[in-house]
Amino acid sequence: MQFDIWKFPTGPDPVDNVRQAVRITHQTGQVQTPEFGPHRSRNGLSLGQWRPRKFMDSESASGETRQITFEKDPRVVAGVPIWSPDGKSIAFAINEPAAGIGRSIRYWLIRPDGSDLHVVLSMGTWAAWSGDSQWLYYCESSPVQETGSFRLMKVSVSGGTPVLVRSDNARGPAVAPDGSALYYVVPLQNLNGSLDYELRAARPENGSVHSVCPHFR
Repeated sequence: MQFDIWKFPTGPDPVDNVRQAVRITHQTGQVQTPEFGPHRSRNGLSLGQWRPRKFMDSESASGETRQITFEKDPRVVAGVPIWSPDGKSIAFAINEPAAGIGRSIRYWLIRPDGSDLHVVLSMGTWAAWSGDSQWLYYCESSPVQETGSFRLMKVSVSGGTPVLVRSDNARGPAVAPDGSALYYVVPLQNLNGSLDYELRAARPENGSVHSVCPHFR
């Protein structure tokens, strides 16, 4: 299969939107999950699913792409790049084989020029930046054994012990740019076995909670 990144206008006529579409990448592999830089200084960062896996950075001025990661293990899948709000770092997930537990998702940090590649989170999912670019929020990969609930954590990008933020089966964090609120989802089990989700807001992040959207899928 071959995937590329396109951009479309969002006018009222869907046929006309498709007619005006512009192809951004011209690859022989699979390119997915584009992410804009915070200051729009670049067209975006996209995930290339070649073997080996690699990220490409698309320069707005030249339209050319530049490889910034060089993973050589064909079993490793990299994905979901997330720019820090200050534009100095990119967090991305790597799903790699883990001894005895199948596969493990780690989050790595890298500079936009490809330098300073290092692990920031040894295991976790649903990562999101704080507005000041100092913290990475995430959901633990496994629920707490005693309660069966997932927890939201945060870890400083400069290192240190992760900090517990929420323990009410919270997932999918999103932090207000000024840090005044934390938004997250909680799965709700239906009688037929399917899941709905409730969107919640906490102000402050470890404080009182109210429902923003009680049920959605």
